[in-house]
Amino acid sequence: MIDAPLCRPGQIQVYNIARHETAKIVCELESNPSHDVNFTWKFNTSIAETTDLPASLIAIERSKSVAHYTPTNEQDYGTLLCWGTNDIGTQSDPCIFTINPAGKPDPLSNCTVSNQTLNVLQLECIEGFDGGLPQLFEVEVFYARTKNLVLNQSS
Repeated sequence: MIDAPLCRPGQIQVYNIARHETAKIVCELESNPSHDVNFTWKFNTSIAETTDLPASLIAIERSKSVAHYTPTNEQDYGTLLCWGTNDIGTQSDPCIFTINPAGKPDPLSNCTVSNQTLNVLQLECIEGFDGGLPQLFEVEVFYARTKNLVLNQSS
């Protein structure tokens, strides 16, 4: 049977990549004919902008293409899309690869007490990169003289 390319089933579809780490994202297609397949790679950010991946990051071998992808900031996480085109046509739906951040979250910074009374203590901090996961912040307040725990609060 002769047809346009399709995504090969069973591929890795989710990649967890740390900043400045290069991952090989493999896009395999089922195509007949399998020779002369042209690949198109695009990156779709979480803010719905789509950009072409530079050809220098892509290797092609018959019906398989490998993108060497290195996220360097938060905007480099999102979705990679891969399409194939052969003599019959372009595949209708792209292969979709989700790129998630990996690693520990950055610590809080610039923590300051903005309001302090006898019964109230207000703490404000700037959160860092979340590591790709929902965050939970916890603060413990101790009485200085006895070192007894006064409050354990999470948000």
